[in-house]
Amino acid sequence: MEKYSKEKVFQYLEHYKTLPSGCLLYQITQNGKIFVTGNGSINEVSKDSPDYQDKLHLFVNPGNQAYYLLGNPDTNEKTPNNATVKMGITDSHHHFTPHAHGSQHYVKSEGFSGCLLYNHDKKIAFAIKLIPGSLIYIPEWIPHAFYNRSDIPLITLIANGGLGLHDENYAVTKEIAEKRLKEMSGNGDKGLEELVKVLGSIEEFFDKTQPQKDIDTREKISKKLYKVAEYFSMH
Repeated sequence: MEKYSKEKVFQYLEHYKTLPSGCLLYQITQNGKIFVTGNGSINEVSKDSPDYQDKLHLFVNPGNQAYYLLGNPDTNEKTPNNATVKMGITDSHHHFTPHAHGSQHYVKSEGFSGCLLYNHDKKIAFAIKLIPGSLIYIPEWIPHAFYNRSDIPLITLIANGGLGLHDENYAVTKEIAEKRLKEMSGNGDKGLEELVKVLGSIEEFFDKTQPQKDIDTREKISKKLYKVAEYFSMH
């Protein structure tokens, strides 16, 4: 089905190779691939494509890649942009290192995924099951971690409030927070100390529950139906 699905995508996008100058059409497939057409060609946004190797960036930790649509990895207060928008590509059954951002952001899942948020009232990680089309909003400095529950790459669409991947506060992990505490020479910071503790508890939740490992029976059926619908809708 994957081979035929790719052929169908190309047949569909072939009609739009000659979009008005500068316009692009992206197609996210049900098997976790991204294709783009415009300017007379059709290409796959992939690390295996020579045209995109330098346009895909390491995203929080290995296993995640980011492709920018608006802004860039160097976006920060000195080189501002109202928001950055990027596509994320996450390996199958993989999870992000728990982290917190210095800005608000929205994440739209195009596959079967999930997000762990920390519940400060109950002092535990709170798991949210995400399905294709789910859009979640996370305020700044809320500890969290996304994960891919499927056996295909997870595509996400992410809008951040003005911070690029290279900004020091884009994604503060437990390791980064611990390093900052050490650099304070014993002065301490209650906010950072709490962040270290919380991020550690989220990682422990992953280790114990392995929520990224599978999708349930109903989702397996719906995933197959999504692929069939995609195949027949492209003509």
